Amino acid sequence: MNKKAQLAMIDLMVAMGISLIMIAAIVISWNNIMNEINAKKGLDDMHIKLLQVSDVLISSYGTPSSWEKDVNNIESLGLATSDRILNTAKLTAASSLSTSIITSLLQLQSYKLIVDVKELDDTPLYQIRSTADSPSETVTLIVLNRLAMLENEVVKVKFTFWK
Repeated sequence: MNKKAQLAMIDLMVAMGISLIMIAAIVISWNNIMNEINAKKGLDDMHIKLLQVSDVLISSYGTPSSWEKDVNNIESLGLATSDRILNTAKLTAASSLSTSIITSLLQLQSYKLIVDVKELDDTPLYQIRSTADSPSETVTLIVLNRLAMLENEVVKVKFTFWK
């Protein structure tokens, strides 16, 4: 047998092995990059949804505007009498709503939300929950603090959001 033919065959096998290793490295890298992009997109979607929910709750009065008088006819949930001025009666009524109603009104089917209204020294005043669960350490959690007025006092509104 010709030695040149044997060397050519060995060269071909080495070249194919290196090519396969390179293709596998590219596929694995591509997969990792796509996973990171999808995770970032999911986190961005959560941030957008949380900002939308927080704006609706502390900037609008809901529909009808006096929904707190008859909670059976709520069309949309809002906690304010005007932009960032919270209404005590609405907070009290929202605190007593069931988690399923809050989830439905805020369209949070795949998300969970806890809204804590506290004095600036962290004394709790009201809590509104879309879930009975508390977030575990393994979930992606976003916390947003906003300031608002309640009965001529500045209060902290803490939104805890997770999937």
